[in-house]
Amino acid sequence: MTKHQPLRQYSNEPVLVPHYVSQFKCLGDQCPDTCCSGWNVFVDQATHAAYKQCADPTLARAFELHVMPAEQPSGTHAATIQRDAASGDCPFLIDGWCNVQAKLGEAWLSDVCTNYPRLNVRLGDALFQSMSLSCPEAARLALTQPDAFDFKALPLSIRQSDIRVVPTPWALSHEQMQDVHFFCIQIAKTQGLALWERLVCMGLLCENLRELFANNRFAGLNEVLAGIEALVSSGQVNELCQAMVGSAEVQASFFRALWAAGGSDHSDAVPGDSVPSTEALTQRYQQGLLHLKQVDGAELLLEHAVLNDMLQDLFPFSGADPMHNFLKLISRFGLLRWSLAQLCVAKGNQVKLDDLLLCTQQFYRAFRHNPIFATALHESLHKLGWGTMEKTIPIIKPEFV
Repeated sequence: MTKHQPLRQYSNEPVLVPHYVSQFKCLGDQCPDTCCSGWNVFVDQATHAAYKQCADPTLARAFELHVMPAEQPSGTHAATIQRDAASGDCPFLIDGWCNVQAKLGEAWLSDVCTNYPRLNVRLGDALFQSMSLSCPEAARLALTQPDAFDFKALPLSIRQSDIRVVPTPWALSHEQMQDVHFFCIQIAKTQGLALWERLVCMGLLCENLRELFANNRFAGLNEVLAGIEALVSSGQVNELCQAMVGSAEVQASFFRALWAAGGSDHSDAVPGDSVPSTEALTQRYQQGLLHLKQVDGAELLLEHAVLNDMLQDLFPFSGADPMHNFLKLISRFGLLRWSLAQLCVAKGNQVKLDDLLLCTQQFYRAFRHNPIFATALHESLHKLGWGTMEKTIPIIKPEFV
């Protein structure tokens, strides 16, 4: 028996999960886009220490060859598993399965490997789990099933090191933060409103919360929540949104620029044009939105992508203030919608939900896991001075031909 197994501490308690998480099973060798390819894998300190003392001679030699100590080691990043130069795969991937887990067991996997695609967040006494949509199977389950975001509490065993703890630097209790988070989730799931209208409601909420956060005084929190709830239940939000003006031109130009900043090789140039004009970009984008609207399941896909982002970031508590977090949310939403519209233009009436699903999964793999681009994306609206609800309407509300 192999000695020096890394010591792990586990949390064993009820975890609040959306329904799709409870259905997830790794596809292994059947996965169309394995997480063991294209990324260097970080190895945590406990796992790295165990690898250096592994008693299996074959794996010990492989660890020595392929696990490189970090230049500035930390508890979560003590070393990196280098990819195979030819295939881009993890060198421990054999026939679609992890050879480390096959020979030594799951306890020998690094935190990154054992946890992905799961994302665990603790807020006070509540533990939440969602999944990264960069995983094809997680994306399929989360984005195509109507009940994917029905929540349940399940007893799960999770490594303590895999749990991100959200602090409360404000004069808010954990219970108040949970109330606001769940309130936002309910807004995002509100039937009878288009998705962009739900985003408007969340933007209004975040804008109204801004002063409370700026002063770090929350005596008016319940009144703010009640005001947004009344706006939705009374139907006034419909009248408000009808008066708002979207701009396909702004959306087409802005999100194309963000896409290019992300280093994508995606081309949305009009045939025969080396550099598409603003008019051509806008026309293509509007056509794509019309095609997208006609694909059965597209609206659900976008709604669930937004919900998953909110869970992953524990919206609106992932940054400096709620409005900042809102800008992060709508910039991701807008860029995803833009990329789906481009796909719809390319495929025309032949586009299917499976095409949109693959595009979304690739979007999250390319951009959500790119920290440099993610920072640029999240800060873009703020830097452009679009930090108020009024100024964000042109990039939220769709505009058709």
